[in-house]
Amino acid sequence: MKFEGRLGLDYSNVNRFERNYFNFDHLNGSFSENKNSRTELNLDFLANFNKQFGEFNVLGTAGANYRDYQMTSNTLGASGLNVLGVYTITNKIGPADALMDHQHNRSNSVYGQASVGWRDQLYLDLTARNDWSSTLTKSFFYPSASLSWIPTSSFASIKGDVLSFLKLRLNITKVGNGTEPYANGNYYYAQTDAFDNMAQMYKSMTYALKDLNPEDLHTWETGAEIGLFKDRLHADFTYYYKNAKNQLLSVSTSNTVGFTKLFLNAGNIESKGVELQLRGDILKKEKGLNWTTTVNFSKDNSKVLELYPQLGLKTYQIGWTWGIANMAREGEPWGTLVGPGYDRVEDGPMKGAIKVTSAGLVQSKDAQNIGNVVPDFLSSMRNDFTYGDFSFGFMLDFRKGGDIWSQTMSHSYATGVAEITAENGVRERAIVAGRDVMKGERFAMSDGKGGWVQNTIETNAQDWYEGGGIAAMSVFDGSFLKLREAYLTYNLPQRLYSKIKGIKRANISLIGSNLALLWVHKSNTMRLDPESGGVSSDSRGVGFEQATVPNSRSIGLKLGVTF
Repeated sequence: MKFEGRLGLDYSNVNRFERNYFNFDHLNGSFSENKNSRTELNLDFLANFNKQFGEFNVLGTAGANYRDYQMTSNTLGASGLNVLGVYTITNKIGPADALMDHQHNRSNSVYGQASVGWRDQLYLDLTARNDWSSTLTKSFFYPSASLSWIPTSSFASIKGDVLSFLKLRLNITKVGNGTEPYANGNYYYAQTDAFDNMAQMYKSMTYALKDLNPEDLHTWETGAEIGLFKDRLHADFTYYYKNAKNQLLSVSTSNTVGFTKLFLNAGNIESKGVELQLRGDILKKEKGLNWTTTVNFSKDNSKVLELYPQLGLKTYQIGWTWGIANMAREGEPWGTLVGPGYDRVEDGPMKGAIKVTSAGLVQSKDAQNIGNVVPDFLSSMRNDFTYGDFSFGFMLDFRKGGDIWSQTMSHSYATGVAEITAENGVRERAIVAGRDVMKGERFAMSDGKGGWVQNTIETNAQDWYEGGGIAAMSVFDGSFLKLREAYLTYNLPQRLYSKIKGIKRANISLIGSNLALLWVHKSNTMRLDPESGGVSSDSRGVGFEQATVPNSRSIGLKLGVTF
């Protein structure tokens, strides 16, 4: 038995001072000083156990954790200055810009883990954890169990020149989660603007339920690993199922009851998918060229089973920007983009064609499904080469699908700075939808009798892009191929460090990451990086691109030493 105690303290303190001498948005100048500090304290106590009982090997861990997180933020500034360039609060015009905020979150946890192995062929792993969080009145318990079996160890006769290794596994897991501080109570907040020099307080328009349940995520997965031809070919396959319940969400309600939203447990979403890794030693020579390739593939399908039937809630807005929403809709996949889309002919010879107005511009229809943010699948390929003291490798990343609404495309089309707005001389002549622009679509104009015929109405590029654009025209397929990373390593000759006691090996490497965007889908007319965002770093920003700049590549030199 081994006992261990740990204490960890993370602390950060950031002071930021922003100033504007004069610009269009700050004609009288401005400044803002922000001070932000974060502290996280973790106390752990662990007991470890390792014992052999005949043919059984038992490993066990039990422990407890105390976590205390605190954040404070203070901002002081002025939106106008009497004397330009003097950034003091006494030089302000009008009321000061002041904001104070804080968070305090504490949790206590007990946990345990046990691993039992039998004859190096059958393994059972069990975990259990219970958390008490200050953000909820109820504790949450989440266990897991994992069973794995290696048939090639149980039946040595099945091993041979073809089958080298076989492992089967099954995992079942439940995960609990709390929420942000102060979300389970109804509090008064300070209004930033004063009335007649008197501070104001307001009650949140989101009504919080006191006895919220923790979020639940239930998962089970099964998989297999297989090694063939003396493990020169190795495959790892996983199928998984996830069910997320009791998610903590803020849902809209009628404001006639005194608030506009309820913070409650809602949502039942399932997802299932597959993950596959295939590794092969294409060339394998002890003193020659070695080449190993590793391919990864993953695909996920999700569906919103229900949201909150007690209130008849069938849709929930995950994120929003510029009138476009990322929605969870009951009975549909998670992550549907909703906004103004194409109004299409519903029947007759022109069925499916996009309707145009009398001016030859796209006719829109509100609240249409204009895309889905979830990729069809993800894949990557890594190649590693070694020859003597040199090694070289690179990794390619590929994504298929995953729609993105782009503010950059929308605004660049409207202002005429996108290349597509000048392609094929469309600015110098009259254009017809379907013939000169959006050639992959059919367009229909009214025949004046209630029907629709092929469009022949002429318009011009300025009207088409500046005033005729709708949200669906700025959605692109997020498929891409990237050179994610590459490296070149040289093992230094031993004579260079043999006199330095303790060094066994040394090498020097040239490493690059995020090196190139090699290919994007043709709908991505401005060649934007599909992995860039700009709205939010969490799920609220998925499926949106907003005013982003090209991602930077990094190249570095690394010295590695083994003692």
